[in-house]
Amino acid sequence: MRIGGYLLMVAFGLCIINPNHSMAQARDQGDSLSLRQLEQTDLIDFAGRLYKGYSKEKRRPTEEGKVHFSVIPVAPKSSGKGEISVSAINASFYMARKTNLSSIYFYPYTNFSTSYGLLLSPYIWFPKNEWNGTGDFRIMYNDLRENGLGSMVPPSDYTVIKHSQLRTYFTAHTRVADNFYLGTGYNMDYFFGVVEEDPSENNSSDFEQYGIGTGSSTVSSGITINFLRDNRRNSVNPTNGYYTALVIRINRKAFGSTYDWSSVFLDARRYLSFSKKRHKILAGRAFYWGTFGDVPYFNLPATFEDPSSRAGRGYLTDRFRGAHWLYTEGEYRFDISSHGFVGGVIFANLQSYTNRQGRFDAILPAAGFGFRFKFNRLSDTNVTLDFAYGKEGWNWYINLGEFF
Repeated sequence: MRIGGYLLMVAFGLCIINPNHSMAQARDQGDSLSLRQLEQTDLIDFAGRLYKGYSKEKRRPTEEGKVHFSVIPVAPKSSGKGEISVSAINASFYMARKTNLSSIYFYPYTNFSTSYGLLLSPYIWFPKNEWNGTGDFRIMYNDLRENGLGSMVPPSDYTVIKHSQLRTYFTAHTRVADNFYLGTGYNMDYFFGVVEEDPSENNSSDFEQYGIGTGSSTVSSGITINFLRDNRRNSVNPTNGYYTALVIRINRKAFGSTYDWSSVFLDARRYLSFSKKRHKILAGRAFYWGTFGDVPYFNLPATFEDPSSRAGRGYLTDRFRGAHWLYTEGEYRFDISSHGFVGGVIFANLQSYTNRQGRFDAILPAAGFGFRFKFNRLSDTNVTLDFAYGKEGWNWYINLGEFF
């Protein structure tokens, strides 16, 4: 693979990290936030018109303690396996004045045969942003179509792996400087009931050859050291500011882990607003995820398996996997209707994974467009419908909230 391609990924990532003048823009954006929320129209307003006495003006911008719910009753997941999300629920609220918006996502899903699960993901800001707490809790069973390691494995070369997973992640951050936090946490993944059904009986799969964490059960248990820089007022739909997170995970047998291994995840995001009244946002993201040691197969970085489970539009969930993953993405978000009910996005991303020899062997590009439908203007939560084209064709995604 040519060095120029990696330089392009790195250069694009560096362009979004610089936080200069973001605080001034955030203050300007905050001054006009309430006015914009009152002028917007969302799905709740449309539904409210069916009831006598409903008044849009009575739905004021949020105050502390009040929870705003956004729900998709039934929606396809972006896995390509026919999974149906029984519901996608977002609960957003402010713990206190002068505090960032907290959010909790809940996703139960099933395809009514081979996959089902429950996912809970909180991102909580405590009063005056002195503390921040995050988590990722999952219990699921999946019939996984696994292609192997690297960016060049063909889609026809796959093995089917059935397994269950129990995940418990939680982290607490404390503020040490303006918008800068230090934290620690605990991560545990328990994979069990692992069974491989390989359609190509004559050749052993990458999964079988890898040999670490490929038995019937595996536990990864360890502590994390966390660094966070976040000045986004609203993490559900950021309109300005920056986000940088560094997570160092250390798994040891002394903590109950089957293998000794570690990982580093560095994620940088940048948001620029070009209007105080309308939604015109340029957003960018770049991350590196690297693993070291005897890493169990299912803990290796894979498409849509990043901590937010939202990186990889243009490809199917778990389509690519490797010990190291480079990713960068840019997106322009804009209003289409005058009252903000309908919006649009255009986006492009680049990603690459290391192969069995530990080398990045290709760059995987993707690009697409999407529509946004305002579900709850008080939390600025959108229902998203995206279409993305990658090297293997088109994929489409329905979700609740922005991808990053």
